[in-house]
Amino acid sequence: MRLPRLWQLGTLAFGEVFMAHSTGGMGLDAESLREALKVIARLGATASIHAEDEALHEQLKRALKNDTSVSVYSQMRPPESEINAVAEAIELQRETKVAMHITHISTAKSVEMISKAGITCDVTPHHLMLTMGHWKRLGSRAKMNPPIRGARDINALWKAVNDGSIEVLASDHAPHTADDKSLPVREAPAGVPGVETMMPLMLKAMADGRLSLQRLIDMTSENPAMIFDIAGKGRIARGYDADFIFVDMGAKSLISASGLHSKAGWTPYEGFEAIFPKAVMLRGNVILDGKEFYAKRGSGQFIRGKGFTRRPKSTKSTEGTETAEATERRRRPVR
Repeated sequence: MRLPRLWQLGTLAFGEVFMAHSTGGMGLDAESLREALKVIARLGATASIHAEDEALHEQLKRALKNDTSVSVYSQMRPPESEINAVAEAIELQRETKVAMHITHISTAKSVEMISKAGITCDVTPHHLMLTMGHWKRLGSRAKMNPPIRGARDINALWKAVNDGSIEVLASDHAPHTADDKSLPVREAPAGVPGVETMMPLMLKAMADGRLSLQRLIDMTSENPAMIFDIAGKGRIARGYDADFIFVDMGAKSLISASGLHSKAGWTPYEGFEAIFPKAVMLRGNVILDGKEFYAKRGSGQFIRGKGFTRRPKSTKSTEGTETAEATERRRRPVR
């Protein structure tokens, strides 16, 4: 495995690791996943897991082969798929002692299981804001992994956002073009664009009283920085990067693909109300002010993980340099 070498080169964490096939042919069998988690644990790194049950998908794909509706995709990857895989991931975490984060949670039961196991997790805006009714409006564009869920799961996710059972908000940005997504639902790529709309949508949700400002800050700044050991990020404190957005909470507008910048050229949130930042500061420098953008190509910086080595040693000599116990000593996320 190349994991130790990647760790030496500055990788922050390993993932998203797919337990089932997704767009691009990704997905690890159970034994490969177990061996990878053992290595990640020895490195003292974190594994970010996308938990779905491939065997169940194949079974349901055959059973539902004559269903041509777009919403059949939610039946082909039902809540049980995620729940089964989350249970398996939790058992692997107990076995390997790896620091584990489970990504893109979409069901009430998964949240409950993950919280009891003491593992961290994240949720996306599309699993909080898109309902089964959006299949009719969006067609194959609504295809994502895990798929759109029903009202019970969506309500449970919002509750978990507010009580701290879900620690992180993630965009899961997948900029597939409108042409890509125009294929029949079984053939279209999975995923929706969302990096540019995540904060505006959640700021509007905050304005509507669906979550507090503190929870939004925790889930987008402090918790991700702690879970993935991102140096210099996530807090307003001496020695940390001055990364800020400036917002007028009264300036609400409707989301339109024509005003966004993704190569996708469309958004599942067309017509949704949102609150966009008025200005953005990166490392103490204003890079956006109104509609004026000042950042230059190449102004981004590579943030090295804690395993970075200027002169990497051989894989054998560094694979066990940090233990899982050392990782467990980091601060816990804010709940």
